[in-house]
Amino acid sequence: MCLLAYFGVTQALGAHPRWAFDVALYGAVLGGALALSLSYITRFAVFFAVFDLALSGAIVWWGKRMFVVASADDALAGQMWFFGWIAVCACAVAVFALLVHKIISDVAQSPVD
Repeated sequence: MCLLAYFGVTQALGAHPRWAFDVALYGAVLGGALALSLSYITRFAVFFAVFDLALSGAIVWWGKRMFVVASADDALAGQMWFFGWIAVCACAVAVFALLVHKIISDVAQSPVD
């Protein structure tokens, strides 16, 4: 995620240029913790992480729109935009980590002929 942010993917998707890389750093740490906790709690971890990714994406979309409409005067919308991007990055890292974990555990459990 940090590599994608370094090459400007988060900024191209709508993050503010000033903090487009920072949200990826915060999100990477939180996403790793989220993936670790979800993998031990439930077997539907990937579903929950994808649902959280979609929900945080909607919050980012709404926060950015309200912040722009208010001409940068709506602090709540600005915070939703910023923290929403942290949540998007965290959930993206969690989805990736959970999918890799699922693939590795399925390969380890499959019998070798």
